[in-house]
Amino acid sequence: MKVIINKNKIKKIKYFILVGAIIGSITSLAHDESNNFNSNQSKEITVEDVRDMIYNSSSLTQEEKKYLFNSDFFKDVLSTINNSKESIYQYQKKFKDIDIVSFEKTDDKEGYYTRNIEPNILHIAEYEQLSSLNKDTIAHEFIHLCQNNKCEYNLLVETTAEIISAEYFELSRINAYIDEVNTIKVLMEIIGPEPIWNYVFTNDFSEIDKNIKPYLKDKERNSFINCLKINLDDKNQKKESIKELNNLLNILYEKKYKSNIEDDLIISLIRSREATLKRYYFNSRFTKPEYSFYRNNENEKEEKLSFKEADMEGLLIFFNNNDIISYNEYIDKLGKDNVFYVNIDGIVNNGLLEIVLPIKTYLPTIEERLKGKIILINHPQ
Repeated sequence: MKVIINKNKIKKIKYFILVGAIIGSITSLAHDESNNFNSNQSKEITVEDVRDMIYNSSSLTQEEKKYLFNSDFFKDVLSTINNSKESIYQYQKKFKDIDIVSFEKTDDKEGYYTRNIEPNILHIAEYEQLSSLNKDTIAHEFIHLCQNNKCEYNLLVETTAEIISAEYFELSRINAYIDEVNTIKVLMEIIGPEPIWNYVFTNDFSEIDKNIKPYLKDKERNSFINCLKINLDDKNQKKESIKELNNLLNILYEKKYKSNIEDDLIISLIRSREATLKRYYFNSRFTKPEYSFYRNNENEKEEKLSFKEADMEGLLIFFNNNDIISYNEYIDKLGKDNVFYVNIDGIVNNGLLEIVLPIKTYLPTIEERLKGKIILINHPQ
């Protein structure tokens, strides 16, 4: 989640650059990728290509390969990657013999990824094997591997890694950078998720800028951009920058939508950390009306949910022995391993969870919101 740069390795790379005129092959280790790729190397990448690269990684176990090869994610991201020759070239380098290596944990760091030093390596604290205790960290760091190496707006890089890993790798909740993630979710409610997605995978900031420039003064725009560059390890800087960014988002919203952001129901639910809010930004399989809702505690009714629906709302927990697993893993292991589930305040009958829950209130999708469909607090439209 946090990145440590090994200073000794940086010194070595700088030394290689100095003697590069003599040993030309060494200079390529620290050379800018944009100067290395050519048309032959930038052939479009397919989902099958990615699968082959992951499964040909000699150091990964079969379980690790299966976990990293998320076909839904790659179907979505490759349509973006393939629009950038540089991103294609980066993928060809980064996906060559991927490995997960352990490091001794000395603080609260669970994992890190050094994109310009070890572009194919995920570093996970005290790592022995894939388990429910490290899956979220592995997914987060793997998204960093998939992001464009040149992205400098650290806030977007870290928060999108957390959101994307949660949406595609079946993580039940966001585990890190919660306030920062919610701030970027508010930004996406205002300008949409596509400009953010395009930036972190191609390093193209133009769509984000196009969406903020008409509404912010030059000083405000500069402040907005500086907030995106924050060092997330600096708690004081982070706190002040997130506060400033939220103030700028208030201005952006009010100028774009001609109303007060505090009256916006969805943004209010995000900022209050409403636990029942279900809202997807990137995974195209779930950015649909039936997956955009929250539960209003004013009324309750009995519902019958499939295991998949119950899992998405955190009402069932699946296990393989003592290891928590996803719903899909549970289905895959039925009849093969010792898998079982635990339900929360409900009865399982004929494969359905029967449970009394607050009534769902469906919300406009991001696409509908961008067209102007907004629900105001106490004034549903």
